Amino acid sequence: MVALPKSPPQGAMKRRRRGRPSPDEVRALETDLLAAAMGLFCQGGYSATSIEAIAQAAGIGKKALYARYPNKQVLFSAVVDHLGARQSRVVDEIRADDDSLSLEEALCRRAEAVLSASTSEEAIALHRLLQSEGHRFPELGAVFNANLARLIGDFTVYLGRQLANGRLAEIEPATIAVMFVFAIFGDLANRILFQVPIPSPNEISAYAKNISVLFARALMPSSQTNLPGFEPFVPSTFVADCSSFAQPNSAVKASTAKSPKRTRA
Repeated sequence: MVALPKSPPQGAMKRRRRGRPSPDEVRALETDLLAAAMGLFCQGGYSATSIEAIAQAAGIGKKALYARYPNKQVLFSAVVDHLGARQSRVVDEIRADDDSLSLEEALCRRAEAVLSASTSEEAIALHRLLQSEGHRFPELGAVFNANLARLIGDFTVYLGRQLANGRLAEIEPATIAVMFVFAIFGDLANRILFQVPIPSPNEISAYAKNISVLFARALMPSSQTNLPGFEPFVPSTFVADCSSFAQPNSAVKASTAKSPKRTRA
């Protein structure tokens, strides 16, 4: 099971000199504040975590916190955006090489970067928080959906550019972007939901490559589909879990076949 991120000890922020803070101090303050909020949200849950508790853990006054974040939803949104920024930075680095890479390579690098960022301890803890409390707090789902929409938008732009350059068959970029992003997250979402072990870096790499090969073969013009084959991938723990789902059905069929037929009196 993924360990929850720990919040900084109460009053962990260093005392800063009086007067207007420097840009470095502002960035440090923001980082410490978001770290404290993330730790408390993941440990205590969304509903049980108060703005006052976050301010105390961060070592700042409530007025200073409210000046930045007027309510808990805005602060939680900032926490999710902070994690999403990690994905964005990695994707930005990859985007610079987009046109020099093959379609499969570009898709694979993006998928692997997104999955790696999404399997950090903080990201997994926040996703489990959403699953446990999202039905009571729709605003939590709205925050995650906004982050997901930005990711889909980035893929849409990339696919649209490749279509315009004649590197893809005739497709609707936005539709394919949605399908690709949800294909990336499908296995991870199931693992989080059913408490299956999170994939290792090697498993993420193989999974990202297989998804990318599949989409690249489907999207490229038929004359350009000379791509390498799939790599073996299915973690042993996942195989065991999947096979266990089939056993009860087999057992039911066997017991049904052996059970004598009932006759009416």
